[in-house]
Amino acid sequence: MNQHHITNYATYDQEEGYIDQVHVTPAHVSEMTEFETVLKERKDKRMYGDKGYASAANRASLKQKGIKNGLMEKAKKNKPLTHWQKKFNSLISKIRYRVEQGFGTLKRRFHFARASYLTTAKVHGQMVLKAMAFNFLKALNKAALKC
Repeated sequence: MNQHHITNYATYDQEEGYIDQVHVTPAHVSEMTEFETVLKERKDKRMYGDKGYASAANRASLKQKGIKNGLMEKAKKNKPLTHWQKKFNSLISKIRYRVEQGFGTLKRRFHFARASYLTTAKVHGQMVLKAMAFNFLKALNKAALKC
């Protein structure tokens, strides 16, 4: 995919690390505006996210749905993070590593650093198939550990 970039969102089960939701948008669409769409069908007690989702509107959306905030804090211009914000980010990072491992696996094992298609619909299909393959691999690895 040369000049057309697609942004992919995958949400992961916080306990097991399986991909349980896929959302694909063109790259010109900001993560900030897609948070509501991704959040719409979630039933989590806490939603974790990186600094790309850090905004007052997104935090308000979480509060409105009764979901605890797990969005990393982001420093603002001329206002560095406080000690407690850094501590909060550190605690969240210890949980979010599962998600980052999942994205790493998608890129390394399933060659999903770039989408293979030009349309959002085709990339969505590709992302769903890669997510299914990722989940099967994860289940297989977990079953192998139990043997």
